[in-house]
Formats: sequence, C-alpha cells, structure tokens
Amino acid sequence: MKDAGARSPSSRAPQASSKRDALQRLIDSIRAGRYVDLEAAAGSLLEHDPQSGIAWKALSVSLSIQGKPALHALEMATRLLPDDPETHNNLGNALSEAGRFVEAVECCRYALQLNPNYSGAHNNLGNALWNLGQPEAALACYQRALDITPEFPLAQFNKGKLLLRLGEFDAAAQSFRRATAVQPDYVEAYCGLASALRHLGLGQEALAACRRALDFRPDNDAALCILAELYTDQGRFVEAEELLVRARSLHPGAVLVCAKFAYVRKMTADDTGWLAQAEGLARQPLPPHQAATLHYAMGKYFDDLQDFDRAFAQFRLANRLARTFKNAYDRDQHSKSIDAAIQMFDRSWLARATREGSTSERPVFIVGMPRSGTTLTEHVLCSHPSIFGAGELTFWKSATDRFLRSLALTESTALPIGPLAEEYLRLLAALSPDALRVVDKMPANFLFLGLIHGAFPNARILHVRRHPIDTCLSLHFQHFEATHSYANDLDDLAHYYRQYSRLMQHWSAILPPAAILDVPYESLVTDAGAWTLKLLDFIGLPWDANCMSLNHTERPVLTASKWQVRQPINSSSVDRWRRYEKHLGPLQALV
Repeated sequence: MKDAGARSPSSRAPQASSKRDALQRLIDSIRAGRYVDLEAAAGSLLEHDPQSGIAWKALSVSLSIQGKPALHALEMATRLLPDDPETHNNLGNALSEAGRFVEAVECCRYALQLNPNYSGAHNNLGNALWNLGQPEAALACYQRALDITPEFPLAQFNKGKLLLRLGEFDAAAQSFRRATAVQPDYVEAYCGLASALRHLGLGQEALAACRRALDFRPDNDAALCILAELYTDQGRFVEAEELLVRARSLHPGAVLVCAKFAYVRKMTADDTGWLAQAEGLARQPLPPHQAATLHYAMGKYFDDLQDFDRAFAQFRLANRLARTFKNAYDRDQHSKSIDAAIQMFDRSWLARATREGSTSERPVFIVGMPRSGTTLTEHVLCSHPSIFGAGELTFWKSATDRFLRSLALTESTALPIGPLAEEYLRLLAALSPDALRVVDKMPANFLFLGLIHGAFPNARILHVRRHPIDTCLSLHFQHFEATHSYANDLDDLAHYYRQYSRLMQHWSAILPPAAILDVPYESLVTDAGAWTLKLLDFIGLPWDANCMSLNHTERPVLTASKWQVRQPINSSSVDRWRRYEKHLGPLQALV
C-alpha cells in the first residue's frame, strides 16, 4: 500500500517542468535585459524553490536597477551564495546607500577575499571608507580599481570627486576628463570637471563643461548648481537664484540644491519655506558630508535672521559632522612645521637667497588667515586697470616641497632660487601677459614667505589682519569641503591661530620693512579711500577711482566672500564675534 503522502513520478514531473520553465524565463529575461520581467521570473522561480540563491540574486539585481528596495533580496542571496563575490559586493553597495557604512566595508572586503581583482568591489569599498571619514584609504581603493580596470569610468569619477574634496583640483580634473573620455555622456563627470576647473580659475572652461552636462541632461540638479555657482562668481546673483529656484522645483529632495540656495543672497523671514525644506532633508539618513552641508546652510539662515543662538547650534552640529569625514588636525605636527620654518628661513638664509632671486616687481602677494579680508583687499586692488588678479595660486606650497627635497638630495650650498622664480614668472605671464602687477591671493602663502621673499626680494607682500575672534568665528562658520580641518574645532582653531601669529612675527622681524605691509581689515572698511591709496602706493601704482567701485567690477570672485565683496565697502562684519560671545570658549583667550 502506498504512503498517502508520497508523490508519484507523474505528479513530480509537472512540478520539475514548471521549475525548469521558471528558470528558463529567468535566463531569457537576463539575456534580454528586461528587468521588470526578470523580477516576475525570479519571483516565479522562488515560488518553486525559496532557497534558490540564483533567484534571490536575480531578484536583487532587478529591484536595484528599477530603484526598488533590494536589501532583503541581497541578504538572502549572500546567505545562499556565500562564495559569490558579486552578490557580496552588491550587498555592500546597498548597505552604503542605506548609510550602514561599517557593514558595507565588511561586505566589500569579503567580496575581495573571494576575488582580490574585483575592481567593482574596490570601488565600492572606497565609497564606504570615504563615508567613514577615511579619504586616503578610499583614494587607494579607487586607484586599485583603476589599476585592475583602467577604463572604469565610475572609479575615475569617484577618484576625481574625492580629489576635488581634498583640494587637488588639477588631479581631479584629470580624473574627470578620463571618465568622460571612456563614457562621453557621463553627466556627473562633466559636473565634477566644471567644479574642478572653476576652482582652478578657468571659468570659461568650467562653463563649457557645465554646458556639456546640460546638453545631455538639461534638468540635472548638479549641473544647475554649478552653473549657479559660476554665475555668482561673476556677480550674477539674480540669475543664480532663478536657476536654483528652478532646480528646487525639479529636485525638491536634492540636498546640494537646497543648501546652495542659502548663499546667493541674504536670507529673510520670508524664507521659512526654505527652512522647512532644509529641516526635512536634515531629518533623513544622509551621508555626513551632505548633512554637514545642510547644517552650515541653516546656520547661515539663522545668522542672517540674527537668531544667533540657533545659528551657533547649527554651525556646531555642522562642524561636528565635518570632523567625521576630514583628516584630523595634528597640533603637534603643525607646531613642529612652524618651528622648522622659523629655524631654516632666518636672516642669514635670506641674505644668501635674495642674491639669487629675481629683481621683478610684478608679483604682489596677499597673505593672512583665511576669512581675514584677503578677498576684499584683492578686489580693491584688482579693480585697478594695471593689476591682474590671479586668485589663489597653489604654486608656493608645491614649490616649497620641491625646494626642500632638492636641498636634501644635494650637498651643494647653492640655493636653487633662480629657477623657481623663473617658473613662477612664466605662470604669471600665462595668466596675464601685460599687467604691471599680478596679485596672488593665496592666504596660506604666509607659511612660505621666506622662500617667496628669497625668490622675489622686490615683490610686495600685503599681510591682512582682522580681529582674531572675528577671523576664527568666520572660519568656524564656513563650509570647507576637505581643507582647513583645524576650523572644525574651537580648540584646534585657537591653536592654529597662535601658530600663524608666531610665524608672522618671525617674518615681520626678518623681512625688510619695505617688503611687507600690515593691512588692518577694520581700517580698510572704515577708511577705504585712505587705505586704497596706501595699498597702491605700497605696490608702486598710481591712484585709480575704479578701486572704489567694487560692485561694478566684473572680474570673477571664487571665494566664500563673493557676495560680500560686491557690496559697497562697509563695516557690518566688524566685531561680529560679540553676537556669539557666550559660545566662544577657547577663542576668548586670543585677545
């Protein structure tokens, strides 16, 4: 007698046939790229075999491509296909998108244990590490992915995006160009290229890259944001705002669009709709750099409305988030670098170096702490028809590194100053062949004034000084993507300011009085006419009335002060720190 629960061969055959049919439909859907059909085919196969790892994997792929939640399907696939690196990598990517970056790292690393040459897993591991605040490790992952698969546009894009955040604009532009060379319609890479070129002062090239992105996707939010940024550089604030209004209507959930809107003008009480949108976005699970961007923007909103306690609370949160994705400021290392500069670049060194330097008076250097008034000083001078503003050139940082390496590699007592000076003059000539003076407004050049004066003993240096707490507070409120990590902590900020002061005291003591002029920001804004005349006289040029008409000057301004410097000179930012006095903590000791 047969067991009542047993199936006859004839009853099993149709079931096996149905399973084979479901599997065939799955295969056909994959081959045809029909991902909606693939979802149905995978579901059909899972009805017959709930433990089919292939079906769960196919379902996860279909869901991911359609933008549907795929995490459960991926978790099932990895459990049932423990030796499949692709599935573990896909799970890592999904976990990153969900903000679960530690788990994402574990999945990607497991995929790489299974297949060390899996370039996609190296790329996704880089993304997770970046979001965990490990940019150097992330950069190594992207490079490893490209070593394995040189024509990997996504890895090139991610590498470029990270280099952009780290302030490596030339290298970032190269990565973005390589990505678009492989994938000519890569809109996001054109946006990244436009941003890198903008930071390099190549406004027209940046505009062309941005237009290229919009040719492919006219409503792309990132491209619209960069175009708005380029407009604000040129002082076209109304057009920039119109672009961002359009972008906000098209992409209400875009964090960058929302944040950028706060910076095209002064916010008012009528902007409560913007605040509600920003607060709603901030409540969502966001990567730290996006969340920080929003909180900086909300801090600016409350500062504009003079709600200073709420503004400081937003800036404090923004800086706390920024510390999670930026390299930590090392106080001890920075102090030692200042000690080394003071020890090396002394009076006897300068006496030897200046004999080998250039006699050119063409370069003019504006130095000081960031946010101290260097942009305003540059804008005043560069409104003069005989002066060209070169922006913030990175030449002297790399030049100092190369110079110190060359000294370490040779026993010669000769100082290779002359070639450095010639190289710099060629750079200035390429930027402006005929201006009598070319202004380099890199504030951080205060670190390299020994080498700069050695190379150009006749060049003039303008040292802009602002009230120390106003300077530091403005830095703390500014969103620097990856640089100036000292600005994210008030104790670090106070330490950095003291090191800056110590080094500037050294330069003031050893440089000739005719080489350097202290420019008090507060005096510049309260007695602009007299100080403009003094600045021009110091650099050897006659008075020109254009220097007093800053809001009519059309030259681009790329720094965070782009809106302020196009307003008539005023003292509204003097003693700003008093509004925040109860929050200042360690900054109080700077005065």
